[in-house]
Amino acid sequence: MALAKNHTNVLIVGAGPTGLMLACQLAMRGISFRIIDRNSGPSNKSKALVVQARTLEIFEQMGIVTEALQEGHPATGLNFIIKGRWVQNINLQGIGEGQSPYPFMCILEQSKTEKLLLQYLAQYHIQVDWNTELQELTQDEEQVKASLHFKDITEEEITCDWLVGADGAGSRVRHLLDIDFIGGTYEHTFLVADTQVDWDFNHNEIFVCLADKTLAAFFPMAGNKRFRVVSFLPPHLLNRDDLTFDRIAPSLQKQLGFKVIFSNTNWFSTYKLHHRYAKPFNLSRCFLAGDAAHIHSPAGGQGMNTGLQDAYNLAWKLALVLNKTAPPELLQSYQAERLPVAKTLVSTTDRVFSLMVSKNIILSYLRLKLLPTLLSKLTRPNYMRAEIFRRVSQIGIRYRKSKLSVTPTDGNHFPEEAPRPGDRVPFIQVFSSDYDKLVSIYSLLRNPYFTLLIFKSSFGTDRAEQLQEELETALQEYLPNLIKCHILYPHNQNHGVYGLFGIVEDAFYLIRPDNYIAFRSQPADPQSLLNYLTNTLQLQPLPPNETEPDLSETTLSAE
Repeated sequence: MALAKNHTNVLIVGAGPTGLMLACQLAMRGISFRIIDRNSGPSNKSKALVVQARTLEIFEQMGIVTEALQEGHPATGLNFIIKGRWVQNINLQGIGEGQSPYPFMCILEQSKTEKLLLQYLAQYHIQVDWNTELQELTQDEEQVKASLHFKDITEEEITCDWLVGADGAGSRVRHLLDIDFIGGTYEHTFLVADTQVDWDFNHNEIFVCLADKTLAAFFPMAGNKRFRVVSFLPPHLLNRDDLTFDRIAPSLQKQLGFKVIFSNTNWFSTYKLHHRYAKPFNLSRCFLAGDAAHIHSPAGGQGMNTGLQDAYNLAWKLALVLNKTAPPELLQSYQAERLPVAKTLVSTTDRVFSLMVSKNIILSYLRLKLLPTLLSKLTRPNYMRAEIFRRVSQIGIRYRKSKLSVTPTDGNHFPEEAPRPGDRVPFIQVFSSDYDKLVSIYSLLRNPYFTLLIFKSSFGTDRAEQLQEELETALQEYLPNLIKCHILYPHNQNHGVYGLFGIVEDAFYLIRPDNYIAFRSQPADPQSLLNYLTNTLQLQPLPPNETEPDLSETTLSAE
């Protein structure tokens, strides 16, 4: 048996969406890593179908949102069919208007999402090590040692500074770390199929079909009349080894109570659903992300998107630590910020899903008689549509209780409604002097580390240019380009921006790499900002002779 030894900064175990997103985020920051997966190649299964607005905003920052939108399509409507009769349509078009550049849910197959991320990695000459499985791992204060098997033939011993398990619900990493996976399993067995559907309804919207003994959800996919169908496995077909969707289809059609013909099935599977989260999310130098850290029902299309944001949150922190700009303690904020999100998500989707599948007579009555009408009424007022979108799209996730979210007491002259540290930067069009036109505020936030939005007052003593100069001078000892400054001037077209951010005098907002607000000050106080960088982030001067990695010339390889 051949034996090799290697070292890398980060070992990513699992090349699904979460692992690939982490790899992309590390690659763009010039960090050395390996990414392995026990499968022989990327999945060709559709699996997760919904890409939420927050994920599309991340794709915009990466420069791949155009391709994602070309491959997918917005969900325009949600329909309810009760006991075979169509009863309600909820219009989803423009449901998030004004809250995001992407005010919709995008139907995009997981296989296509993974393809986009693999293409992004290819720009950096990075390949996944397929057919490679993690066997064992040990760790100490300095590094992690991992034993890998390639096709069960070649054994490799690898050391890394940090290891991330993005290897799914049955995570080998979580098992080896002996981390608890808290929660339970639903009693039902579910089926999922990628199939062609012929019926009397349209083929471009989402359908939820409710009946006395079953429910089914139909999600439109690319292709002629193709849908993702999710439903219960009929009880009399449990424990059958010869199951195909063709065998199930007649029973499903009978239970739903309307004429539907299934054909040309590309993929079919049965499975159990779980609602669990790992506690903790990390142990020493090892981390969990995505389904390895949390799994839940598919209600609301949250799973894959949450995993992508796990990776997005962790990557920039790993990069700062590996660049020796921040201490390892910064990584503690990953669990502090993402574990509460997972716990809330598991709890929320469990309540929704339990309502949808409960056999309780009262809940069944509510589900079949009142739910569609109630949802229709809730989604009519604009404020309710906005709130529903904020929650489902994940743009409402915030980290206000994080130790990284700070407002100085002496620089907190902001109105109550202004965005706070820990909030996602709200979407708005700004007039940029750099572009000489109105652009999305997210166009200014593409620095791989931090961005300082400096608001120049229209009266009083202007401090904007001086603040930028003082900051750049003070940070010369640290990672170059750690913070990119954008000065926003009180242009007529920026009136709404100044109002949204509560600006009445010279002020600034420090934006994290993941587009969350880290720090703010009004009036603009450069010393308070430096105190935040040195005390909260604990930035450290670069060792002698070390310079910023040239991202434009970065060439990494997993070989």
